[in-house]
Amino acid sequence: QWQPSPHLKNLLTKFYGKYLKTVIRSLTTRKKWSLWLLEKYWELGYEIAHWQDTFIADKISIIVHQIPTAENFVLSCAITELGGLSINLERSMLFDYCSYLHNPPNHAYLLTGPYSLTQIPEPCFSLCTVQVGVLNADTQPGIIPGYAELKGQSSIILSVFDEIPYDWYFGDSIRQLYLAMLDLVNQDKRFGLLIKSKKPQVLEKLTEVNEGIQELKARGKCLELDWKVTVSRAAAASDIAVCVPSTALFESVLTGTRTIVFNPMRSGTTIFYRNNGFNRRIFQDSGSMLAALKKYADGKDETIGDCSDLAAFIDPFGDDKGSERIGNYLKWCLEGYAVGKDCHQTLMAANERYIQAWGSDKVTDENADERSPGYCPAAAGQP
Repeated sequence: QWQPSPHLKNLLTKFYGKYLKTVIRSLTTRKKWSLWLLEKYWELGYEIAHWQDTFIADKISIIVHQIPTAENFVLSCAITELGGLSINLERSMLFDYCSYLHNPPNHAYLLTGPYSLTQIPEPCFSLCTVQVGVLNADTQPGIIPGYAELKGQSSIILSVFDEIPYDWYFGDSIRQLYLAMLDLVNQDKRFGLLIKSKKPQVLEKLTEVNEGIQELKARGKCLELDWKVTVSRAAAASDIAVCVPSTALFESVLTGTRTIVFNPMRSGTTIFYRNNGFNRRIFQDSGSMLAALKKYADGKDETIGDCSDLAAFIDPFGDDKGSERIGNYLKWCLEGYAVGKDCHQTLMAANERYIQAWGSDKVTDENADERSPGYCPAAAGQP
């Protein structure tokens, strides 16, 4: 829908001047990588100019985005040069393996809760972070087609949440997880499976697993859920959720469902080891995990999968009003611009109002050694 406005010519003319100066300086250095950098600079310059033209033409002062690509940087540069605010919404609940692509430079980063803040390995690139709570809570079991039949065949329902197999992060753990679950259900009649796959092609890639699932489905011991059923609803409908380290894991915990983590790659999710969680809610081999599930089924250990002490680390609010808090925060930013404040004054005022509403621990300045409520280095005139 975008059409170039008169602003674009001025923006590109300004960019051409900067580019020519950069070309001259780069060529005098006679470095081999200079031409590659010039090519990238040309591409980014054009992208930024076009985005700025869109923002100017449509009078956009705030952008909210969650794109996990390099485009985060382009958008942030474009809006910042115009005096606007770049706000990033956490794409999913972050954990230890997040990279700079999930952590772009913004004025404010809206995160789920304190666990996200503490697990980012590198310093946050945003001026401040704001905890808003979970957005996609769906804790009502609802009606799941075929669930009654599955429950009639099994006394203990295990919901299984996977990820993309053979990923550099998950390795072969997805296949191992499914094979372990298939063995458990085939050997122990008390268990049934409720499978919520991340994408349809996951099981298509796991031929051996898919064949086993189809056999269980024919016996009424397994139910595959379609995309319309949320992770939260699937977890709430089960007795225990079994996950690999993923967003589904956190969503399951927030439903109050017993949740265990299959983590043979020993990748992140450190909070699940807290309070003697090893081999109780997080397992590094299938043998220990299956033994724990059978122990729970026998009524010998009620602590298996108990993650009730972790919910506050993931979502400190627990009220399903994350969307409302985000809406209020953005409204306060718009009100700041409406009364003539610049971007830094607007951000600081919005942070102060959020602190008054939800507490000083919910807004964090990521760039100050000594954190104080509502403090923002840019608003204080610092770089």
